[in-house]
Amino acid sequence: MELHVNYKVLATERVGQVKVFVSDWEDKNVYDIKETLQKELYAPICDQRIFYQDRPLDKNVSSLKNLYLRQGDKLEVQFVCEADLDEINELLRDLRQFRLKICSNPDLLLEITPEHFINDFFPIDYTDVIHALELLAFRFFAPWKTAKSLTNRRFFVQEGGFDVFTDIFKFSFERYSSGGLPEVNGHGDPKERFDFFL
Repeated sequence: MELHVNYKVLATERVGQVKVFVSDWEDKNVYDIKETLQKELYAPICDQRIFYQDRPLDKNVSSLKNLYLRQGDKLEVQFVCEADLDEINELLRDLRQFRLKICSNPDLLLEITPEHFINDFFPIDYTDVIHALELLAFRFFAPWKTAKSLTNRRFFVQEGGFDVFTDIFKFSFERYSSGGLPEVNGHGDPKERFDFFL
């Protein structure tokens, strides 16, 4: 079934129209349309407001069949701004791979010893995760109060990015908390541990 979608980008007041095709529409719901529009318009599902015959479609689980949609019907959709979906998804992939590695191998939580620093050896490669977090923080999530960065952050949360980040943070905190850092001169004074790394 082909539908005509009139859209409005609230941050810029830009308007336009796209055509979307919904296959097997009898088994689909409002969420499926939003998923299609996310790919077509780069509008995060969580930011979309869809209207049909001036009525908001607020329930994502509402069946298209029960809405009595017909071939060629028009929908209206509003969203704040386009998100950098492709780039953020790529960074999320790197973060998820890192989380999978640390969650599937508890041995990575082994105590850090002075030998690790002396030999410059660590069992974890942080390159990809550091790169991803830097890009998210300084390119996609900043400036903080702009429509673009707000939309990117909401998409990140929508896709489970906050949960992934939380798992990585918990791992880092547990592995690199003061209790897990090497002691110097037989005791664990934080200042002396810090001097050891310098």
